Amino acid sequence: MTLPVRAWVWLALFVVASLTQVIAEYFHWELIAGLAIVGLMPLLAVFMITARRSRDALLRWVLIALAFSWLGDTFGLFIVIKIMFFLVAQVAYIGAFWPYRRASTLYRPGWLIGYGVLMAALIIIMARFAAGLWPAIVIYGLAIGLMAVLASGLNGAAGAGGLVFVVSDTLIAIDTFARPGYLPAAGFLIMCTYLTAQLLLVWGALRVNHAVAAPGLRSDSWRRRLASVSMQTRQLGPFTVSAIGLGAMPMSMNNDQQYPDEAKCIATLHAALDAGVTFIDTSDIYSPSWDTMGHNETYVGKAIKSYAGSTDGVIIGTKGGITRSEGDVWGRDASMDYLRSAVEKSLRALQVDGIDLYQWHRPDRSMVYADAVANFKALVDEGKIKAVGISNANVEEIEIAIDVLGEGGLASVQNEFSPRFRSSQDELDFCGEHGVAFLPWSPLGGTGGAGRTVGDKFAAFAEIAADHGVSPQQVVLAWEMSLGEHVIPIPGARRPESITDSAKAADLQLSKEELDRCDATGGPR
Repeated sequence: MTLPVRAWVWLALFVVASLTQVIAEYFHWELIAGLAIVGLMPLLAVFMITARRSRDALLRWVLIALAFSWLGDTFGLFIVIKIMFFLVAQVAYIGAFWPYRRASTLYRPGWLIGYGVLMAALIIIMARFAAGLWPAIVIYGLAIGLMAVLASGLNGAAGAGGLVFVVSDTLIAIDTFARPGYLPAAGFLIMCTYLTAQLLLVWGALRVNHAVAAPGLRSDSWRRRLASVSMQTRQLGPFTVSAIGLGAMPMSMNNDQQYPDEAKCIATLHAALDAGVTFIDTSDIYSPSWDTMGHNETYVGKAIKSYAGSTDGVIIGTKGGITRSEGDVWGRDASMDYLRSAVEKSLRALQVDGIDLYQWHRPDRSMVYADAVANFKALVDEGKIKAVGISNANVEEIEIAIDVLGEGGLASVQNEFSPRFRSSQDELDFCGEHGVAFLPWSPLGGTGGAGRTVGDKFAAFAEIAADHGVSPQQVVLAWEMSLGEHVIPIPGARRPESITDSAKAADLQLSKEELDRCDATGGPR
């Protein structure tokens, strides 16, 4: 999570004031404790104001919850007001954590039993000592329990914060409703656990890269105001997608034939979403062998379904038109019957009702190009796919596709383009002139290690990277993006670290002199 420096300063001051309050409470320094309490809310307010630039809805709602918690603790002179503030805080926490419920420890029996025991103890204690308010107490207790369970879906820090919060509120219940002296050093214990819980929850929110719209708000205008925009966007046919996409191919097919297991593939796809990537490219033929076609699409489908955050706006592009048969015999088939069958299989593998972007993988030279493109148009008319792209096409073929699909009907062209392979420069330029997205595949040089050594082969990228303190890969991607607003690189990845690094290229600004140096390198045109 990237926050303005000033926000970190105010957060640090808030923590110092909180610690001062805890220490003053313990040593009965009433004046110092009072001053610390008075200073806490303004510090928190200023932190929230300066943190707004993070554009992270999750963090904002956690901060709102934190503010109401401290309002209840500081200004709740009457028990009803205190409970009201605390309940609002829990609702805000629940709203912030709700999108992460699928990853919650709620689905792990051992944790669920532990939560149940803690919550039962909290509710019994509260109800015993507050007979007249027990309905509100029970609701509040259940809200705390739900918050704690949902917090565990973010990460270990937030999950620990949720559990400590339950413990802290149990201590508050005992101290508030029990007879004096019932709990020795109650104030100190409460403040320690309370502060620890709040800081763990905030830290857990700060560690989450993927921000989501404020949950529970159905108004689209509110969603637009609160949603995070973690990466600049570009137009891909009818879709608005992240300026950097993810090529999922290396997880299922690559030159060195080293394939990560399913867990790592899912983690890589989730890392892409965490980094703000909203376009994922796959294909039915991306698989280790001929009899496992759909392998890569299946991973993509599982990753989208299992992602704890929001997947609204995530666009999946897949391809068809290449065949693989027994013995790994490769062929081409753009006939209507084959494409319909391929689309149905891709729909099942991706676990979707319609394919966002369906791309003709390679030309079928047994067919007239225009006739094959017409088959893809028919799939759009039938509602099976939403947009058409073509791949490995020359300028003449792009022109034919535009003629058949109509102006604006061709969403994208996906051709190889990288520092070492620039022979698609004409196609890239032509797409820019006609409003068609250009998706460079293997934008770093390939899946057999070429991407890892791009800085060694082309010194300019390494030198510029060193000046900016980034990887050579980021420089390559930033340079490719500079070639036109229609260019959307799709770097491949099979490790979370790879796509996380590549995604940062969207924010890398290169000077004209640096871009000229990048242009001067490279392979054949």
